[in-house]
Amino acid sequence: MKTNIFIFVMLIMTANAFAGIPIETIKKVSVTQTPYLDGKGAIRHINYFVRSEQLSPIHPVMYDDFGCKTEFTPSMQNGAMLVRRLEITHGNYPYLVALDCQESDYCHTYLATLDSYGNVIDYLSAGIDFAMDNIIAVKQWELLTDMTVVVYQLKIDTPSLRTYPRFERVRAQRIDIYYKITDSGKFQKQREVSYLSKDYTYAELDNMKNIKEGGEKR
Repeated sequence: MKTNIFIFVMLIMTANAFAGIPIETIKKVSVTQTPYLDGKGAIRHINYFVRSEQLSPIHPVMYDDFGCKTEFTPSMQNGAMLVRRLEITHGNYPYLVALDCQESDYCHTYLATLDSYGNVIDYLSAGIDFAMDNIIAVKQWELLTDMTVVVYQLKIDTPSLRTYPRFERVRAQRIDIYYKITDSGKFQKQREVSYLSKDYTYAELDNMKNIKEGGEKR
C-alpha cells in the first residue's frame, strides 16, 4: 500500500515538472533589463510557441472592440507566443515572461511569473492593441526596477466600438494601474491613478506612440 502511494506521488510530481513551459525554451530568450516600457515599436526579436496546456491557468481571450467588452476565443487557442523574458531584481521566483496571444489584427499580451519547472505562478493582462493604419493600443505596460508593473489603459466609453468601420472620434479615460510583484511571484494591485476623460480622434490614437505620454490631466 505504501509503495503504491509513493509511486502515485512520484507520478504527480513528474507530471508537474513537465507540465509548464520548457525551461530550455525560456532560456533561449535573452533577458530584457529593467526599466522597460512595452510601447509601440517594441521589437519581438524571437518568438517561441507555447502550447495551451503549458499555459494553465491562463486561458487567453481576445476582444474585437476597443472597449474590450466583446470576448472571443482565438482560433490559435492551442497556445501563445513567448516573446520576452524580463529581468528579476528581487524575488523567489526564477522567471518573468511576456506572452502574446494574436489573432489577425488583434494582440493580447499577458505577463506571467513562472516557477523552476516553467509552471505559471500568477499572470496579468498587460497589453491590448489593434492593427489599424498603424497600431491603436488601449493597454500597455511598463516594468520598473523595483518590480512594479504599471498598466496604462484607455477605458473607452463606447462599449461596442468595433475596429471597422473607422471611427471619427471616441471618448475615453486614461487609467494607470500599479501592481507590485511579490517575492512569491504574485501580482498585487497597489493603486490606480485616474485622469479626466477626453475625446480622442482616430488619427490621434493611431499616431499616439505611448499611452503614458498622452498628456491627460488628473
